[in-house]
Amino acid sequence: MVSWRGVRVAVDPGEAHGYHVYFLGDYARSEIEACINQCRTARIFVDVGANIGLVTLAVARACPRVRVIAFEPDRAVAVWLRHNLSLNPDLASRVRIVEAAVASDEGHARFVSGHRDDNIGLGRLDDSGETGVRVSTVALGPFATRERLTFDTVKIDVEGTELDVLRGLWRSQQRPRAIVVETHAGHNLGPIAVFNRQIIDELTGAGYRIARLARGRWVPLDTPEAMGRRAHLLAVQQRSDVASS
Repeated sequence: MVSWRGVRVAVDPGEAHGYHVYFLGDYARSEIEACINQCRTARIFVDVGANIGLVTLAVARACPRVRVIAFEPDRAVAVWLRHNLSLNPDLASRVRIVEAAVASDEGHARFVSGHRDDNIGLGRLDDSGETGVRVSTVALGPFATRERLTFDTVKIDVEGTELDVLRGLWRSQQRPRAIVVETHAGHNLGPIAVFNRQIIDELTGAGYRIARLARGRWVPLDTPEAMGRRAHLLAVQQRSDVASS
């Protein structure tokens, strides 16, 4: 167990997330700072692909008025997430954990764990084969409608199904002020540039201005080629200013 960003977390130094926190004292700094900056005056932060809770807990600690909804479909990882939340009992009333995957539709899908790769964050939805386990899926738009919630900031890290998450979000009037998304075009069968263009079109079509992370700084996104196989994007509603980290 280590203290990091004002929270206590149990990590495995031999796993990718734990290595960065335990040995380097750092993890996803620019992305977390972007989430925190966008949540200063927010009420609801949604962490899609919460993993062991590093982003969830960092945002909850830095933004004492925000409520966090953390989605994590991997049962073993969700146990770890719940344990890390229990290490910070003062945050428990503001963090809700939902053990489900986020997709474009509600129901069930096949989830392939990433445990075998020394990076538990590589788990993803994949109905193309026979491996994996069936998990429940939630679409953010209908979920928000049922729960009577308005999402202010959404972070998405789902290893290749980012488009599905966005399309599920658009199924309501939900247009969060900001969306922080890690894209994984390399996980898709089609051309990388096509996938990236679809991401850009989804976000700009919904009224967002997009910046990408380049060497620790958020810079305006110009072309799909600039995103490559993997990119970190900060999409902010046009009426708002892009927050730099």
